[in-house]
Formats: sequence, C-alpha cells, structure tokens
Amino acid sequence: LKRGVDVLLDIDVKGALAVKAKCSRAYLIFIEPPSVEALVQRLSLRGENEIAKRMERVREEMSKKHLFDCAIINDTLSSAYRAFKSAINKTRRQENGKDNR
Repeated sequence: LKRGVDVLLDIDVKGALAVKAKCSRAYLIFIEPPSVEALVQRLSLRGENEIAKRMERVREEMSKKHLFDCAIINDTLSSAYRAFKSAINKTRRQENGKDNR
C-alpha cells in the first residue's frame, strides 16, 4: 500500500470488516449471488454437502451487505467482472482526486 500498489483480498464478511476496522481506506466490495435459489443450485452443482448450514451463514452475511462500499451481483462472469473493474477504477479516481462524484 505504501508503494501505491493495490492489494486485493478474497475474504469472508467477518474478515472484510476486520480489515476495514484496521484500514479505513479499505474499499469493501460485496459479491452476492443473483438469488438464493441460484446459490443453492450452484452449491449443489459443486457437490456442497451441508447446504442448509451454508445458507444460514449466507443469510447472516447478506444482512451485513450495507456495511460494504459496493455490492456486485455475480450473475454472469462477464457482467460481474465489468462491475468489479468499474468499482476499482472509480475508487482509484477518487483516491487520486479525479472524481468528484
């Protein structure tokens, strides 16, 4: 960070909020499924064993989405990637003082 290099972390909600508490400049992006049904289907296709237990955790994490700076719906890889890239670029512009929105 001191050298101006972006650091990306793929962590759960609890970890993300801990990072934000220690580094107020952290920009939190919440990646969410298009629907609960789509998530259950994705977990089933992956062979997830304890879907009900996992869904309980998902509901808890979804309730904290408002604490993030941005939320991206992971419907298709291409649309989620575009939204992610846009969010990162907007944050960079804001940090550099080039975006007054």
